[in-house]
Amino acid sequence: MKKYILCFLLICYASVSFAANNFVSEDIKINFRTGPSIKYRVSGSIPSGQKITIIDATSSRYFYKIKTMEGKTGWLSRKMIKSGISLREANKNLVQTLSTNVTLIQQQADEIHRLKSLLDTQKVKSDQQTSKQSQLTTKISSLNSQLNKLDDSNLIRWITHIGIVLVFGGFLLAILSIFRRRKDYNEIY
Repeated sequence: MKKYILCFLLICYASVSFAANNFVSEDIKINFRTGPSIKYRVSGSIPSGQKITIIDATSSRYFYKIKTMEGKTGWLSRKMIKSGISLREANKNLVQTLSTNVTLIQQQADEIHRLKSLLDTQKVKSDQQTSKQSQLTTKISSLNSQLNKLDDSNLIRWITHIGIVLVFGGFLLAILSIFRRRKDYNEIY
């Protein structure tokens, strides 16, 4: 009884462990047969790198019973089966990764181009703003200079006006004092 349980566990282990990624070795095409020996006739061929499923790994010492992606079954030499990812699959994955990276690089190049264009536009606007600022600074300096001149000119004008008013006021006071000395002046008022 222990012998049967041990055989059953080995079969279960073998079927589980061989259900992983298996593929036909990197030869051009491999023939699979109707039985577990080269004495059996060829029932088909499998291109290199094609995925297969191992159905029976315990019935023969040198052959595995396999199932192809198309559903065909047959026997294939253990030497022709490799575990993991085939070069064809790895190449396909690399091509897909490369394609994704090329697309990403193109998107990044487009974004860089867009940002450079935006930067150039901003530089032009900045140069225009700098030019306007320079013009306004020059205009402000000119207006300040004119204002300073006007302040000096206005001061002179005010001093002249005050002088004229004082002279005119003095003249009026002199006339009033002359009128006050006269008699007739008191009669008028």
